[in-house]
Amino acid sequence: GRRGNAFTIEWDGRGDRSGETVASATTYTAVLTATDVLGNTGTSAPVSIDVDILVTRTGNGYSIRIASLEFEPDSWELRKKNCPILDRVAEVLKRHAPYKVIIEGHTDDSGDRDRNTMLSTRRARTVLRYLVRRGIEEDRLLARGLGPAAPCATNLTEQGRAQNRRIDFMLIKED
Repeated sequence: GRRGNAFTIEWDGRGDRSGETVASATTYTAVLTATDVLGNTGTSAPVSIDVDILVTRTGNGYSIRIASLEFEPDSWELRKKNCPILDRVAEVLKRHAPYKVIIEGHTDDSGDRDRNTMLSTRRARTVLRYLVRRGIEEDRLLARGLGPAAPCATNLTEQGRAQNRRIDFMLIKED
């Protein structure tokens, strides 16, 4: 064979250890291993893969999960570093114009449940307003806060709690 053949690797967005969908807007390190038909194996040096906005198919449409959006503690004010992530989300939503978008705010289970639900609702509304300023039609968007009601990870570790403090986007195509 020739050296340097180009090829494409398609990835379903799932981690190899857990099988769970990885978080969007995060950089992951990967080591690639290839084996030919004779059993010869080659392994790459570690490479960084930026998972920009990972859109996954659901039964009703699509979803986007972003655990890396950060808000000030006990606040619904967006940090400036979130702007490029939300700008990319806006571009994805523009390409999916026939879809309604439910913006779901989530928290971990630390503290008062009612306060967390209110906080997650206000954070989802903040994201909604940001997307409207980026050209997404407001009548396509609905913001709701679920507080700690729908964790995606354990609340027993700091890493799990951080994953649970997230914004999900559910894209639903109306008939």
